[in-house]
Amino acid sequence: MRWLILLLALWPFWALSGEAGATAGPAVQVTLHGVETRTLEDTVTAYGVVSADPDAVNAFNADHQVIVSRLWVTAGQKVAKGDRLVTLSTAPSARMDYRQAAAALKYARDDLSRKRRLLKQQLATRAGVASAEKALQDAKARLAVQKELGNDTEQQVLQAPFAGVVTSLAVSPGQRLQGGSAILNLTRRDRLVVRLGVEPEEASSVPAGGDVRLTPIFGEGPAIRASVDRVQGIVDPKTRLVDVLVRLSGVQTDHLLPGMQLRGRITLSRHDTLAVPRSAVLKDANGPYLFIVRGQHAHRVDVHTGIRTERWIGVSGAGLSAGDRAVTEGNYELTDGAAVREQSP
Repeated sequence: MRWLILLLALWPFWALSGEAGATAGPAVQVTLHGVETRTLEDTVTAYGVVSADPDAVNAFNADHQVIVSRLWVTAGQKVAKGDRLVTLSTAPSARMDYRQAAAALKYARDDLSRKRRLLKQQLATRAGVASAEKALQDAKARLAVQKELGNDTEQQVLQAPFAGVVTSLAVSPGQRLQGGSAILNLTRRDRLVVRLGVEPEEASSVPAGGDVRLTPIFGEGPAIRASVDRVQGIVDPKTRLVDVLVRLSGVQTDHLLPGMQLRGRITLSRHDTLAVPRSAVLKDANGPYLFIVRGQHAHRVDVHTGIRTERWIGVSGAGLSAGDRAVTEGNYELTDGAAVREQSP
């Protein structure tokens, strides 16, 4: 009977002790990171191909009728400044045009001399002398044109005016070419263009002159810092994307070749904002939120999210400020006001 009386007397204290323990609960172990003010970049990722800069292409064409005697290069070959490209022989008909022009000049000189002698003997008129002088000037002009065309030379060797790549070769040995016919295109090795395709709805947000970070899609290579040259105003019918052109020159081209595929991260804008690691932000039916720890207790703060990067996310919210400690691990176990214990490093 005495034990029963003792149990009844102690029961209220045990009940209160149990309720208090259930209310307090164990502290949740968490990892914290300070809320920081950072400059975050709003970016878009695009993919493209390296090609020759059309403004850095030297097109070689036949100046007159020629025959391709020898090819020193093939399409796609790298050449140094001064390297031989093609040997051309002047066509017989073009050589004949030059000889005829030279003969006509000699005749015009001799005719003018004869008529001047006859004028002194009063056997020719001044008008006849003037006509001979005009014929001489015309003959000189015709011969100058033949020389300019290169018809005065039997052979011509085309040489590379700069270090480059033969991007096209339109002739073969023994081929007869008319004046103006295409021979080859030589592109500078240190001048390239990357065409990055972006979605049409994103194109208007890409600023001319904006920063671009280029990296190879396949294989390894250094990242290249460049800038947007221009944004095209039409949709490419093949890709259904809008081309963003990035021009590269000098050391930017050292590890690139036409045809390589690159990934480009284009910076659309930069903003100074409060930021936390992405793992700190959670979302429920009421929207995004995070937990701030004050006095060993977690407090929910509803936030608006902004720019997202690989690691950071911009946030803003009432009562949130730089220096606050946000929960980055263990936040899924928390409720507003829960006791926390920071995990030791």
